Amino acid sequence: MNIQYVALADFENDREVGIINKINGEVKALKTLKHNIDLFCLAGASVVRKSYEADGPVSQVIDSRKKHGVARRFFSSVRRHVYPGVDLVYIRYPMCSLWFLSFLRRVIKKTGCRIYLEFPTFPYDDEYAARLSRRAKLLLDRLTRNRLKKYVYRAVNMSGDDAVFGIPTVSASNGIDTDAYRPIERRPDDSSVNLVFVGNLAYWQGVDKLLVMMKEYAKNHAHAEVVLHVAGSGTELDGLRQLAEELSLNGMVRFHGTLRGAALDDLFSRADLAFGCMAIERKSLTKVSALKTIEYAARGVPFVVNYDDINFRGDLPFVIRSRDLNLADILEERQSREAQFGELSVHARRYAEERLSWENMMKKVLGT
Repeated sequence: MNIQYVALADFENDREVGIINKINGEVKALKTLKHNIDLFCLAGASVVRKSYEADGPVSQVIDSRKKHGVARRFFSSVRRHVYPGVDLVYIRYPMCSLWFLSFLRRVIKKTGCRIYLEFPTFPYDDEYAARLSRRAKLLLDRLTRNRLKKYVYRAVNMSGDDAVFGIPTVSASNGIDTDAYRPIERRPDDSSVNLVFVGNLAYWQGVDKLLVMMKEYAKNHAHAEVVLHVAGSGTELDGLRQLAEELSLNGMVRFHGTLRGAALDDLFSRADLAFGCMAIERKSLTKVSALKTIEYAARGVPFVVNYDDINFRGDLPFVIRSRDLNLADILEERQSREAQFGELSVHARRYAEERLSWENMMKKVLGT
């Protein structure tokens, strides 16, 4: 099948590393499944087309102009380069507008293809309404999105809904390229317990809850050596640094910024526990398919969640569920699990390899 993947994501922006990893995983899976695949994305201000040949991707800048809004210019450039003969155009949902509807209509007229629209989050209204800068975009989306069903063949989402804006859904979840995440070689730090959070520091990640958790733990464990490592950047970073100072956490919290490669591997090698997103209720969600926890599992790191993660349901030895984030109870539970099941990292890695590959996820999406 000839597939063109369209994602309004900047592959040069460190803040979008999670999105970029997901897109790369899906594209690689489609290629592994013997589909012909092109990817349209951003590289800074330039619109780029990547063709995936046998010896690797070949990138071509198709637009580097600075006029018009980025999104509108991006989709206009993509439309000009979508070719007749493509069977499926797979789009990461950019919010709806009149010009996006025009893009869909003209692509179908030009190619006769089927369009799949992936909704990374659904519902998303509360998330956008919470930020003043996004409210105008949300208003335009609300005025136009019920017309999407005229052009879109399937909506791909993780919410379990039968339809999104009247579009039949393909129920999916996030996955991972386990080959890209080698299991960690653990180097425990005998001098302290190391807790890890990795991700974009947005309000709904709930890192503030983790800082309060650390403060509560310190009240009754003044001499315990427990350190929370926060790896990531984003809109909440300055506020989190200030909160850590106000809570007098001193050496109990360390902000590392965005880590990649060997530096991130080193952090995970010392991790005793990792934490997922702690405040999905701030996005009016009760369940998610989180890339963060999938990556933790692939690396062999046991982790804590306080929500329904659809990829990790049931009793799993490496997943600790804690609604109240009582750190003393969490650490005791981890110790108990390891005594009962052995090295938790082995269970986590095996689960990721057997259940969470992108190939399995994309087979479900395409019905193959």
